[in-house]
Amino acid sequence: MQRHSAALARKRFRAVSAILLFVLTLTATGCGPVTCCGHEPEFEAASATNPALPQRLSANERYRVDVIRVIDGDTFEITWYEGETVGVRVLGIDTPERGKPGFAEATDYLRGRIGDSAVELVFPEGKIKRDSFGRFLAEVWVDGGNLGWEMLDLEHAETYSGE
Repeated sequence: MQRHSAALARKRFRAVSAILLFVLTLTATGCGPVTCCGHEPEFEAASATNPALPQRLSANERYRVDVIRVIDGDTFEITWYEGETVGVRVLGIDTPERGKPGFAEATDYLRGRIGDSAVELVFPEGKIKRDSFGRFLAEVWVDGGNLGWEMLDLEHAETYSGE
């Protein structure tokens, strides 16, 4: 019986040693939860208000980011991962383009509503989608309300289903 216990203890020791060696190897090569073999996931983010977003985006979860500036009635820039500046297009709406009636009103409204504050972004499918200009396509939430719906209600925007 004692011989059996000693053999079992040696097997456990070897298994634990192998696991420990594996973890140490991953750590030494730079592979871990944030990076794996030098490749950083595109969906991590940071800002003054949220220094480290979760490793994985969740569908319909809100991610707080800092607004840098408003571009027009449906586009603004944010601080993203490692201070990168990224454009965001409000998902589901379209506002008048520069030179068109309503442009100034929509842009001024967005500037007044979010200015250079913080907003919450929602990526409905749990992954970042970008339009042809490289902007994030996201729902934008301010003070608990959906900004796109708000702009539609105030007739500063029209429904838009494209990218």
